[in-house]
Amino acid sequence: MIEKPRKSPLHGQLRHRLEQIVRDWAADDLSVWMDNPLTLSDSEPEPDLIVLAQTRDEFIDYHPSSVLLVAEISDGSDAMDRSLLPGYAAAGVAEVWLVLGAKNQIERHTRPVGERYADSRVFSPGEALTSVALEQLILPLDSLFDVPDAIEN
Repeated sequence: MIEKPRKSPLHGQLRHRLEQIVRDWAADDLSVWMDNPLTLSDSEPEPDLIVLAQTRDEFIDYHPSSVLLVAEISDGSDAMDRSLLPGYAAAGVAEVWLVLGAKNQIERHTRPVGERYADSRVFSPGEALTSVALEQLILPLDSLFDVPDAIEN
């Protein structure tokens, strides 16, 4: 049995906020899944969030193997979450977000090449992340990380 790290209250809050933001944005032809398996060539990780170009009904007999976006929320498990990147890249996942809760940052990985991502960028509070895979999705980090100035404005 593989033991997963315990999820903190911070992880739960970030997961909930990210889910709300992405679901509010998602078009009818996209599905947003939380904590569901993704079939890769040698494993089945359970990302915190995935966005698929198919509907949920298409996955009655198998888990998805092709997604547009994966988000992993990290509240101290940065190394473990980064260890998943080669598998996501090899599977052709166009974009991966590592939500670094303790740092109030998102590390975005795009352009998969073999088992790595050719482009990476870190976004911080005060910035807005525009998805590469989902061009209309814009995520202001202040809204995700509940920065006080973002709430007052």
